[in-house]
Formats: sequence, structure tokens, C-alpha cells
Amino acid sequence: MSDRGSLVIGVRDLSMRGWTAGGVVTRTMALALRGAGADIVYASTSSERVPQGVRGAIVGKAKYIPAEWTFRKWLGKEPKEESAKCLRSAGATILLPAVDAVQISSTPSIGWIPDFQHLHLPELFSPQVVKTRNERFLLLAQKSRLVWLTSEDAAGDFRRTFPTEARKARVAPFPSLFAYEPPGDDGHRALEAYHLPEKYLLVVNQFWRHKNHRAVAEALGILRKQGLRIPAVMAGMPSDHRDQENSALNETLQALVKGGAWADCLVLGKIPRVEVQALLQRASVLVQPSRFEGWNTSVEDAKALGCPVVLSDIAVHREQCPDALGFFPCGEPQKLADILGKCWESLPARPDPEREQTALQVADLRGLEFGKRMMDYCREASG
Repeated sequence: MSDRGSLVIGVRDLSMRGWTAGGVVTRTMALALRGAGADIVYASTSSERVPQGVRGAIVGKAKYIPAEWTFRKWLGKEPKEESAKCLRSAGATILLPAVDAVQISSTPSIGWIPDFQHLHLPELFSPQVVKTRNERFLLLAQKSRLVWLTSEDAAGDFRRTFPTEARKARVAPFPSLFAYEPPGDDGHRALEAYHLPEKYLLVVNQFWRHKNHRAVAEALGILRKQGLRIPAVMAGMPSDHRDQENSALNETLQALVKGGAWADCLVLGKIPRVEVQALLQRASVLVQPSRFEGWNTSVEDAKALGCPVVLSDIAVHREQCPDALGFFPCGEPQKLADILGKCWESLPARPDPEREQTALQVADLRGLEFGKRMMDYCREASG
């Protein structure tokens, strides 16, 4: 039993194929709550994903009677949700984060809506998907005790979209996982095989259309024509489930060729997290060109490692990283080229252990604040 009384917080592992941020965020949440003194149990399908020092609860496969799964699909029902049952059996008295109403049980729960991209970029979704998302988010809000949002920007969207549930909105920006699990040396050894230049610009994003890699490719071409060659590295899953022809990736690659910057850009695709960590430690600047975000894990990681950042000029980026080197309009690669052209020569090669250590100390403080705030929300939702 926890020294906080009967409060036992059950955290779901949201690791899933195609969305790397989910597992990183929930792992960070569990460690932050543990740091705040909470009694934590972490539900995952794999013991390997349970954070060190946190009590784990292994979620088994859902059991169905003959033909039940087929009938559920015909009826449009979600698969059975086993994590709530698993966490309750482990003694959890409140569960989070729930990202779908099917995860809400009789045990008090806190919901999480990562972002409202479908409202800001509806052209990337079918009208039916926009309608379904709104319905699912509303149902999640109605069934949750509270709804966690990672930014004031997202909270504003929530309150405007679901005014009847606006009182449930609670904001807590998550820190970098590096606040709890600082990067080691393994990734640096692995990077040797990529033959990276001493200085490079880094983009860490899955190649989804809204991530806007093309803006970086075009900016590199503009700079190349001006006589400035900036080496670049792009790391992330080279596919988008909404873009079956991979047109966003195709356009990015073609923009590199047309701009004469193909030889300057290494497209690594999806690589292990330890290698991403090492890339961030060694990058001279991280560029985040995305057209929309909830709260970006790569930007948070860059901040925690003291890596300079250039961002697209969207509200959440200004909220997340007000001290960035610069902000550029999403559709204006010339403005990105102007920023990079002014700062590139003065940006040092990295890693910079002293700057990194200072940045990690700041991340530690942000992690402590996040843990305390989420602990307060869990107490409130349990009342």
C-alpha cells in the first residue's frame, strides 16, 4: 500500500505499431509519478517494456468465445480491453491514460486526447474519420473523470470542441524521457556505421504528410544554390497509413534531387531509439517542420540534451520551445533557408557534455513538476 493512502495509480503502456510516441509518453508518465512518490503499477503486454523500479502487470491476450471476434468486427465494436482488468487485479484505484472510451471501466480513469489534428488539417482525413474522431473523443471525455491535455493549445481545442466537458480539461506538458533514463554510449558506437559528417542538421519524424519533411528538403536546395551545403540526416518510419502511395516521402526525395541536395541528406528510415538518442546528442540543430503537433517528443528530447532547435511557426511550438533559434511558416521553405543560412556557420559541432548536463538538470526539474501535477490530477479524479 502506498504512503499516499489507498491511491494506487495504474498506467497503461501505449506502445503500438506506427506510433512510437505513445510508449515513450506512458513510460515517462510512470517514471514521473514514481518520482513524485506514487504507488505505480504499469500494464504492458511485455515485461521488457516495464520501466526499471516500477511494478509491472502483464496484460494477456483477450479471450473470445467461438465467432465472437468476427461478430464484434461486423458490429463495429472495439476489441476487448484487457488492461483495465489487469490493473484492477494489481490493486490500481485509478487508471490512465485512456485514449478510447472502451478503456474506461468502473475504476476512475483519466482520458488523454493527444491532439486535434483532424480539426486543423481536415484534408488529411475523410469526412467520416473526422466525424468518428469527434464522436469518440466526446465519448471518452464524457466517461473520463478528467481529460489530460499536453498543451494549452490542445486544451483550447478541447474546450471549444466539447464545451459541455470543458471543466474536465487538465494541462500537463510531459518532459523528455531523458529526465529519467539519460542516454548511454551504445548509440554512438552504432552510428559509426552511418559515416555521419562532423556537423549535421537533424529531422526526427515519421514520414507522415503533416510532418512536412519536404520543407526541409526544399530549404536545403535553396541553400545549395546560394553556395551553402548543409549536411542533413532524416530518421523516422518511411510510411504513413493515411498515404498508401507514400506520396509525402516521394515528394521529399524528389525535392532533394531537384534542389541538388540529394548528396547532402542521409535518409535513415526507422532506427532504434538508442541511435536516435545519439543522433540528437551529436546534431548541430534539430529542425521540426511539422504542420501540426500535440506536444512533440523529439523537440522535448532535443531540449533535454541541449540541442538547438528551429521550428515551424505553429502555436504549440512557440508554447513548447519559446527559446528556439527561429520559427518559420510551414509552407515557406525560403524562410527556413534564411534562418539556417544565418546561424549554420556559428553552430558548433556536438556533442557538448557540459551543455548537455545543464540541459538534463532542467529536464529533471520539469519531470518533477510533471509528476507532481499528474499526481494532483490523479487525487482529484479519485475523489
